[in-house]
Amino acid sequence: MDGTQEVIREGVSEHGRWREETGTNPTYYQFPYRCLVPPEFQNVLLCGRMIDAEPGAFGAARVMVNLNQLGEAAGVAAYLSLASGLAAPSVPSEELRSALAKGGSIIL
Repeated sequence: MDGTQEVIREGVSEHGRWREETGTNPTYYQFPYRCLVPPEFQNVLLCGRMIDAEPGAFGAARVMVNLNQLGEAAGVAAYLSLASGLAAPSVPSEELRSALAKGGSIIL
């Protein structure tokens, strides 16, 4: 998501930007595990459009592809919680990232 775009249609190829260039142009989104974990509950994980995020970040999170990935992360975290006997907030994020990568998710 570095802000560049290429539009290709019959006989035309256009290159440009869909947002202004900045000092750092991120190429991906990252969502911390803590946005899925409500602090007042030990065995609840939130995914989809109910995650905890600031309005600007939520605008990126509510896209279907991102929601699918957040749902997968919540499901794997729930499995790790059950398998280890730990409450959901105590599942180590490094362990979650490792399990997601082993399952084929791209983890940067």
